[in-house]
Amino acid sequence: MDASKVQEKVNGKTQATFPTMVDIKKVIPKHCFEPEVSTSMYYVFRDLAAVASLHLTFEWMRVSLPWYIVYAVAPVYAFLKGTFFVALFIIGHDCSHGSFSRHKLLNDVVGGVLHTALLMPYSCWKYSHRVHHKNTCNIDKDELFFPLRKREILWQPENSLLWTAYLAVDSGPRSVRSYDDLIHTYVDGGRRIESVVSLMLDALWAAILYQYAVHYGWDSLLLHFVLPLIAHLLWGLVITFLQHADDDIPWVSHEKWNYVQGQLSTVDRHYGWFHGIIHNVGTHHLHHLFPKLPHYHLEEATLAFKKSYPHLLRVNPAPILPSFFRLFWKYLRTRVIEDDEEVYWYR
Repeated sequence: MDASKVQEKVNGKTQATFPTMVDIKKVIPKHCFEPEVSTSMYYVFRDLAAVASLHLTFEWMRVSLPWYIVYAVAPVYAFLKGTFFVALFIIGHDCSHGSFSRHKLLNDVVGGVLHTALLMPYSCWKYSHRVHHKNTCNIDKDELFFPLRKREILWQPENSLLWTAYLAVDSGPRSVRSYDDLIHTYVDGGRRIESVVSLMLDALWAAILYQYAVHYGWDSLLLHFVLPLIAHLLWGLVITFLQHADDDIPWVSHEKWNYVQGQLSTVDRHYGWFHGIIHNVGTHHLHHLFPKLPHYHLEEATLAFKKSYPHLLRVNPAPILPSFFRLFWKYLRTRVIEDDEEVYWYR
């Protein structure tokens, strides 16, 4: 997967010289690649404690304060709880990459529990997400926010680009699958049991949530789970899109694409006081280059990378929401390209 040390010419622009993966790994402190179970588990308990505290506090408000105060506070509660849902999702995401610990069973158990709690089929998502990592910013093979060639329009309708589409919608010749991935695992028996278990756990959790609503009321389920889950999904859309979108990011045709260039065509952004809560998820360059880096070492690894390759680090300090709306609108207006186009920009 190493890229050659060559200069790429894209739309008349000479790109930087791209080092190999081996070169990059040499400049990152070795301990950054070493996950610590105690540290990883600390973040699990921290986030679960935050979710539980928010839940109990809001439940106290529901029984102690007038309804109009409760419902006035509900959006803030849903936003904060949804933010910690994002944090839990990121830990499950680390588990899927093997950066939570060196123990596969522990990774899959923790990741499975956390993703199931968010109605996410852990194993299905794990395998489909790896396709994105292997083809980042490849016009023809990436599966996330990619431009459409005109020939694909006949087969691929405009997707809903909400995070739920990433989970559930079979969207054509390059499906962005998670639930649908179950069908394809029957070809590969090694994934069949894992995928079935993930979907069964999701179904079991959905049944538990239904029983909760029956006993405690649908309004309680809405306030405590559904609205925070929607906040989590919207967070996911904003974060994921901004990790892979900016004015100067080139999407390159498969014939011109190489691995290192693709991974370095991501964007680092800072989310203010949320940045630490959501486990440095805006620090994306080094995660894409080395998915096994634990999230708590990403900042240190990025600093080491920056010292050696400052010209290759993409950092955008612009405000998050204005950047999202501006770039998302550009993407929607310009995502259809010619069949033979070799480079796509958010023009």
